[in-house]
Amino acid sequence: MTPTKLQYDVDADLAARGAAATADLVVRRAQAAARRAVVQAVVFAGLGFAGLLAVHAPPELVAGYGFALVAGVLVGQWPTAGRLRRIILKQARTLADDPAHAVALGRRTVEFGRLTVTVQVPHARHEFALGLVATVRATPDFLVLIFPGPTPFAVPRIAFADDFAYERFCEDVTELVRAAGGTP
Repeated sequence: MTPTKLQYDVDADLAARGAAATADLVVRRAQAAARRAVVQAVVFAGLGFAGLLAVHAPPELVAGYGFALVAGVLVGQWPTAGRLRRIILKQARTLADDPAHAVALGRRTVEFGRLTVTVQVPHARHEFALGLVATVRATPDFLVLIFPGPTPFAVPRIAFADDFAYERFCEDVTELVRAAGGTP
């Protein structure tokens, strides 16, 4: 693939849809990390609470309180995919409402080279190494590249003249990532 240069306009709606597309891909990792944190917190709090009660209460009461504590935390805080997606989208909307977020809106130029992808907005320029890409996913509306962090980057389908151009671009980017040492 020869280096490709795209230009398109990003408004608040496109930014929100891009956040939703990337949220779906990032949720699995976030869900696993959040589940580990909840389980560790429940075990730690449950053992501490049971230890306190064991000194001053009968064993039946300790078991009952311990079970209620664990059940309450798990039901109230267990990170479901829907809950995490809502959290990510809420964060994206909060960012979009911030006046500082306006620097990311407007005309965007994205250039894919052999080893890097360069993103330029009116007030900033970012360069990412394609060899660091952890995941490449083509959704119906976006091509999503996930860099370590996870840091997602989405290229919208509307930047292309037709479906064939978008599909060809997705294949080409996957090959570029593979050639640069990334894991598509």
